Amino acid sequence: MGQYQTKVCKRVVTKDLTGQDNGLLVEIASTKDGWSRFLDNAQIYLTTLVPGKKKGFHLHHKKENQFICIKGNIAMAVWDGKDMAEYKIGETNPLMVRVPKEHAICFYNPGPDEAYILNLCSPPYDPEDREQEDLDLPWEPKT
Repeated sequence: MGQYQTKVCKRVVTKDLTGQDNGLLVEIASTKDGWSRFLDNAQIYLTTLVPGKKKGFHLHHKKENQFICIKGNIAMAVWDGKDMAEYKIGETNPLMVRVPKEHAICFYNPGPDEAYILNLCSPPYDPEDREQEDLDLPWEPKT
């Protein structure tokens, strides 16, 4: 049984701009973890979002993201600096949304259960590079 490899995945409690818990983030794979294979300058992580909470807005200056909600249903807003686009994604609409760098992202969970969102992004998170900016933008999801 020793031929199989395992990796303990990092699990982080996430907070909104007011410091309240709004879910979790679990890194699944990264080119920077020294363990994962089959990735080229990328990272895969799961983020969760508790009911009635928002996560974001986050503006990535270097990172492109691809999101899909695999459990629950969420509203997702993308702000390009001028206009706001809104997407409904999740179990009832398995839509993947690609967000280029320099576009801000926010999620809202209107449902009764925690939502699970997968992200494939490039480049992977680097704690030495503060490329993410948290923004306090007005957005009321159309639920």
